[in-house]
Amino acid sequence: MLKQLEEMLDLFFGKKLPALPKNIKEIIVVYIPWGALIGLILEIPMFVILVLFMLGLGAFGFTHITHIILAILLGTVFAFTIMAIPGLFKRTKKGWYFSYYAILVAIVYWIGMLDFVESLITALLGFYILFQIKEYYS
Repeated sequence: MLKQLEEMLDLFFGKKLPALPKNIKEIIVVYIPWGALIGLILEIPMFVILVLFMLGLGAFGFTHITHIILAILLGTVFAFTIMAIPGLFKRTKKGWYFSYYAILVAIVYWIGMLDFVESLITALLGFYILFQIKEYYS
């Protein structure tokens, strides 16, 4: 199922939409691992706050299953991003795939947060950039 989704997204974002100029793609490929690393660092406080919130309120019975699921989703995005960074630096297909999975899970996370605008932005921008640079990863 994920392979079919990837093929569909590649057809739309990688082939049907206007292609980025080659020099822009090359700049993105050089800087995307650094962007992922900086983004990961900037997101750590949100993850820590969410975990502390769950632990603190959980002691009083206020932790809702939704908070737990959201924390797991956010942790999964973090894990995929951490796993993607070395591959993005080395330009491996594995790094590209971990980025792809991170975006998929991030979309589910934003939907779970009922932030449909962020979910849409993440999907459109994330998939467009990712499928535009896919050819650089082997």
